[in-house]
Amino acid sequence: MFFDNDKNRIVAVRRVRYLDLILEERPVALPDSTENLGRILLTGLLKKYTLRDLLDEESHSYICRLACLKQWLPELDLPEIEPDNLPPSLVEEWLYGLTSLEELRGRKLIDVIKARLSRDQLRTIESEAPERIAVPSGSSIKISYEIGKEPVLAVRIQEVFGLAETPRLARGKQPVLMHLLAPNYRIQQITPDLKSFWQNTYPDVKKDLKARYPKHSWPDDPMTAQAISGAKRREKN
Repeated sequence: MFFDNDKNRIVAVRRVRYLDLILEERPVALPDSTENLGRILLTGLLKKYTLRDLLDEESHSYICRLACLKQWLPELDLPEIEPDNLPPSLVEEWLYGLTSLEELRGRKLIDVIKARLSRDQLRTIESEAPERIAVPSGSSIKISYEIGKEPVLAVRIQEVFGLAETPRLARGKQPVLMHLLAPNYRIQQITPDLKSFWQNTYPDVKKDLKARYPKHSWPDDPMTAQAISGAKRREKN
């Protein structure tokens, strides 16, 4: 029984040898015992991939959220899990009984992690390190988490009209770093302080964007203006 690099799976063969010469080789069914399959699979896969390569995006994102929240709120006593440093027992549980990369793709690590967390921990992660934030326009914007860095909220400027303060995570301890985007979704300004941006930088930004995007709304007082998710409506004659 061994890992086949070409097939990305564990295979079993029966060989007839004479000294070092293989006289006969034929495939056989894998044994019923699943105890060592995960270890064989992992050893084989790690010769071709990193642990990060094996993670689906949903699981990777959740692990980053969990790890960031552990740094911001150590008193929560969350488990120490990082994408490049997964606990061996967690990996073993994730791979248990699997025989191929294809099977691994169908079993998300996020499900194994969530099964290990308490209900209180699950609720806290969702409330204090949420996947998304609702902005004044009504859109739900995904937050980008990276361990050791500020969480990033990339959102078009017009969608946060009416929002005076920077959103905060981790019971108010961690502000997001706002990537404020033009209508073409390109970064126009990066700031951890939205209020300061409105008061000091927005007037100059407004002049530039109003010239480039005249069909869009660029109010004089963005902190009280109504947020919109698209171009402003044209008035009917």
